[in-house]
Amino acid sequence: MDDTYDVIILGTGLKETILSALLQKKQMKVLNIDRNRYYGGEAASLLLDQLYQKFRQADPPKQLGDPRYWAVDLCPKFLMASGKLTHLLRVTRAIKYMDLSLIPGSYIANSGTIYKVPATAGEATTSTLLGVFERFRFKSMLEFINDFDPAKKYKETALTTRQFFANYDLSVHAIEFCGHALALQIDDSYLDRNCVETIIKIKLYADSLSRYGSSPFIYPQWGLGTMSEAFSRLCAINGGLQMLEKKVVEIAYGEDGKVAGVVLDEPEGKVTIKASRVLSDPTFIAECKAERVKQTSAIIHSIVFMKQPVPETKKSSAVQLVIPASQAKRKSDIYIAAVNHTYQVCGEGWYIATISTTQENPTANPDTELALAYKLLGNTFAEKFTWVTPYYTPEPAAADGLFVSESQDPSTHFELATQQVLEMYKNITGEEFDFDQPIPESEDM
Repeated sequence: MDDTYDVIILGTGLKETILSALLQKKQMKVLNIDRNRYYGGEAASLLLDQLYQKFRQADPPKQLGDPRYWAVDLCPKFLMASGKLTHLLRVTRAIKYMDLSLIPGSYIANSGTIYKVPATAGEATTSTLLGVFERFRFKSMLEFINDFDPAKKYKETALTTRQFFANYDLSVHAIEFCGHALALQIDDSYLDRNCVETIIKIKLYADSLSRYGSSPFIYPQWGLGTMSEAFSRLCAINGGLQMLEKKVVEIAYGEDGKVAGVVLDEPEGKVTIKASRVLSDPTFIAECKAERVKQTSAIIHSIVFMKQPVPETKKSSAVQLVIPASQAKRKSDIYIAAVNHTYQVCGEGWYIATISTTQENPTANPDTELALAYKLLGNTFAEKFTWVTPYYTPEPAAADGLFVSESQDPSTHFELATQQVLEMYKNITGEEFDFDQPIPESEDM
């Protein structure tokens, strides 16, 4: 192994591995290091024995079958079919190393009941989630959004989102599912921001839906961790190097106050690997250079194994379910992603539901904040794993060559995470990523 690189990347989370592939493609010499023995970081997919060792320090029960048939996601996320991450997979050709499948449906909780989200003008006219007369007003709004062109000027673009919805006389429930299940906003602060933001988000949902006709979401066979593996493989094919199960104890600096590399704790002693840039997952930096990150909140995660599908979803093989904050008497939405064995993530007949939300009561049992989620899932679980992780945001970047990513947000998609990746790419290279690179016809989805 060489001892000098252009960039050392700490962590193999999705953000870090995407950047490893993009930077290696720019002819930078990249070394990717992780303390774990698996790829993915906060978005990893663990084999059953890895999951039980991580949370129980025990072997999985025999009733769950062969551990190799399980790939359990640590966060509840899907890909938007027309989103930036999907486009990035295609442009970089990382998609060659994955097998993506459609998620059948998107749902929202309302008054203790689960409803399918009406995402098209046709569905809006029949949805029981809307009042009879409201359905046509909602249909009219969706038609406006479908024809919306961000380059043109409309009288509506001067409005806040709250005012935009008021133009269509939408009820509180209609606004709730429109903002949280279509625009996928994480709280209600969006209502007082300019409506163009929400219109574009709803349009992305609609464009993603139109790509396959029945759902805007897609998901990789064998779990989310395959995306990190795909980008890592792409980095390696282009000459990058990955090292797992390595402990970084220090960021090394030169006399000029700039990054000079990292220090590993190896059996033979401390080893320094040189680089002029270090890009890091925030959990690494929190341990060895804590002043560069700030814990702004915490995320509650829960994984449950079930023998039954999510109730009221027509026995769907996979669903996204959003529980708006107001339905759970909270400030933050609760997100659920549920998948079954047809996605090669668990044994036959099993379902895995992964739940995530922002922690609001640090002194309470985390499970109490997820009570409504458990109830909507049926409250009958063979296994349950609940834990809390800090949510770190990086302090303003210094001109010292250290770049830190932000923790994985609790939403059920990767749009915010991908945007953060693109911003970091520009900070590191000084260039915008070129999405207009030609995509070979054989790579198109």
